Amino acid sequence: MPAGTYIWHDREIRFDTANKNLENRKGEYIIDNINSVEDTKGNNGDRGTLVATNLRILWISHKNPRFNLSIGFNTVLTITIKKAKSKLRGSIIKDNQLQLLPFEQVSNNIHDVWNLSSEQGNLGQFYITNCRVVWHANLAQNFNVSVPYMQIKSVREILSLFGIFSVNPIFGVDFVQEEDMPSLEQLKVARVDDDVEIVDDDTQMAFAAYYADGAEQTDREITFNEDIGLACESLPDGWTMQSLWKG
Repeated sequence: MPAGTYIWHDREIRFDTANKNLENRKGEYIIDNINSVEDTKGNNGDRGTLVATNLRILWISHKNPRFNLSIGFNTVLTITIKKAKSKLRGSIIKDNQLQLLPFEQVSNNIHDVWNLSSEQGNLGQFYITNCRVVWHANLAQNFNVSVPYMQIKSVREILSLFGIFSVNPIFGVDFVQEEDMPSLEQLKVARVDDDVEIVDDDTQMAFAAYYADGAEQTDREITFNEDIGLACESLPDGWTMQSLWKG
């Protein structure tokens, strides 16, 4: 059977099919189309166009037509229609500001709050007012939730999440360095050995006595010294052999 005559449109379900497969085949015509329809099963948060033909139902994403869905009527078992008022995607945020209700006042605004309702979690902003709590995602403001206090049954702290935070807590101490501080290796000074020799004062005084006396170019009288048992020059006034020996 030639490829152009094979009819699969009402018998198959195709995901992200080529654009040519989204076109109407011969004998197929559009019955109705609806804009801003969200595929909450496979493309949550992505709006698209829902097209109903006499053979199938098509859903095509507004942002990227490659994301699409073709459902043949022969594959449909049941169809359920119900009215629902979404509380998770209301227009409560405008220009990054919470749309306040009459007599409503914002008590606190907390940034970087995780919504762990899904497996991967979403980072967003948390508002506390006098009548409700509001959270919305940072990347998609239409992904939000508003919970009035009248509908809250209980509030509790999840200790496991607190334990994760306590591993690497933020103590609120912040500082800014005016200039880069040198490292410890840069502050080290190489050790240099001094060439200065430390001389005892007493020895220096004994030598000074000889040098000062030698400048006069005179010889003293030779006398026998009983302390050392030798003959030597007589000592200057104020000096003894014992003091010279100790010096």
